[in-house]
Amino acid sequence: MSETSDQGNEVAIWRRIETPVLINGLASLLAMGIAANRINKTVAMLAALAFAASIVVEGIRVTGNSSGMTGSDTAAHRTAAQFGILHETTFLSFLTCAWSAAALFIAYPIAGLSWLHGWEYGLFFALAAFGFARYLQKLAKYKDEVPKASAVALATVLTIIQAIAIAVTLIWIIGSGKLATLRGDWLANDVFLASGCAALALSIVFLVRVRALGK
Repeated sequence: MSETSDQGNEVAIWRRIETPVLINGLASLLAMGIAANRINKTVAMLAALAFAASIVVEGIRVTGNSSGMTGSDTAAHRTAAQFGILHETTFLSFLTCAWSAAALFIAYPIAGLSWLHGWEYGLFFALAAFGFARYLQKLAKYKDEVPKASAVALATVLTIIQAIAIAVTLIWIIGSGKLATLRGDWLANDVFLASGCAALALSIVFLVRVRALGK
């Protein structure tokens, strides 16, 4: 859970990863590796979607906690709650990208699947995870209401753009038939689908929770 202080509602850079999410993440990575080695598309898809589902459930749970921690109806407390939601969804986005990078590196260089771009997309997700980690560090430096409110406002605009882009990409992945491909990128498409669904869901959760608190 996020750690908040009574003075300034400071948000910890890192929050504890809940045990179910950690177990699900590690188990799904193991399943993805086995599926890649044995070319089992069903297991890979189920493992990827199971991880995405755990991220979404965790996102709904922890942002619900943040929404209910205001303690009063003042603008400062609402901003603190919105900022907490931003932190929570950012942290889960970091986990999603880190898991995606691990899944691709396990499947292609390690488990034996052959696809020219496997390591490239693995590196992309690793860099995205690093970017979210740096953003979490930046958020931790915000102590006052004004910068927190500005961060939430900017994140809201960027999240809307991100949600639209992800939705379009998911429609393309599903509609193009890539999930049924027999080429070497079949497992990567499962990762793209799962991470995209998780990211889209987190975007919606963030927007809905923040808007509800802003009323």
